[in-house]
Amino acid sequence: MPSKKETAPAHPENLPEEQDILRSKTTCYQILDFNGEGTFGKVAICLDLKTSKTVAIKIHKDAEDDLIEKEVAMLKAVSVLDPNKKNIVRFLDDFRYHDHSCLAFEMLDMSLWDLLKKRQWKPLSLNEIRPVAHQLLVAFEALKSIGIMHTDLKPDNVMLVNHKDQPFKIKLIDFGLAIHTSEVEVGMMMQNESYRAPEVNLGLPLSECVDMWAVGCVMAFLYFGANLFPCNCPYHWMKTVVRLVGQPGNHHILSGLHSWAYFIWDEVYRSCLDPDHDLRITPREAVKHGFITMDHLKTAASSYSDTAIQLMAVSPLETSEGSDNDNTNEDNSNAALITDHGKDSAPSSGYDADAQDFAAETKDLKIKTSILFHLSIALLMFWILPIHFIHLSHVICS
Repeated sequence: MPSKKETAPAHPENLPEEQDILRSKTTCYQILDFNGEGTFGKVAICLDLKTSKTVAIKIHKDAEDDLIEKEVAMLKAVSVLDPNKKNIVRFLDDFRYHDHSCLAFEMLDMSLWDLLKKRQWKPLSLNEIRPVAHQLLVAFEALKSIGIMHTDLKPDNVMLVNHKDQPFKIKLIDFGLAIHTSEVEVGMMMQNESYRAPEVNLGLPLSECVDMWAVGCVMAFLYFGANLFPCNCPYHWMKTVVRLVGQPGNHHILSGLHSWAYFIWDEVYRSCLDPDHDLRITPREAVKHGFITMDHLKTAASSYSDTAIQLMAVSPLETSEGSDNDNTNEDNSNAALITDHGKDSAPSSGYDADAQDFAAETKDLKIKTSILFHLSIALLMFWILPIHFIHLSHVICS
């Protein structure tokens, strides 16, 4: 006779508990413990009663059916790859526990995020980073071969298999946001903010290269013991990207759907400095410019936009009533972008830009830039030179 726990109706938030039995079409799982809980639900450590193997089951709290179906479809698509050779988590089963979707996977150890937290954020050595990076490259080369982008690479989604017996053997997990390359459209938003490629925020064409940007961010996280780029504000993020690795090329900025939101300052001051007085912007045109009106900031939720709107309170903006019919510059906001980045984007990584002294911020960024440079040199000496690695990187970015 089924236990009360098995038959009781499930409330959307009434997730199963320890010792509960979860039944799929092929086997039964007994919950031994839970290994983390998030907004999505819980991860349960379970015993497969048919094979006596320990597995991990991701139990969704109240996710929409179409999202679950999409994740299952992606997991089945990547299942054509050898999970051991291609360093991708092995997907075992999908079923429902009352109203909750359940996905069963092989049992792994801890994430790279958990590893650094356990080390009290002490960075890894280059010798420790190398095998992790190589395994990620193998995984992403394999995903590219079947036309799939992961789009959610971050330290939380890279799991150590068994750190005690196989140090730094890793597998890529979480394909909930994966997408077929053929389905990607310009303007799509994807990736965690700190691991997001510039082309995503700028609104440029997207490809598997967004995952390679995230690989670099994960490598930097392991080397610094902290995220390289901030996630609290897109303007802080862009400023840090420009200062640490350089500004995107003008041809990319000019063609990006969202570039104007990041480089709008460049446009307005260049318009003031036009050597042709007939083309130089007028006061009325400049007052209507997006840099002044802040239309692009009014719906943005960030410390930068909040401060910008607060400081402009001393100079209230006029309404459009009674003004002439001059066109605003917004339609041409990409026309005069210059190579040197603007100074209206907020300061960088991990800092409250509104409270930090500019000199201290600049000094910190110079230190990070210097460390990043030396990291690149070290990687060139110890890692990039081997022929097989050059081949892998070339295949992924080709």
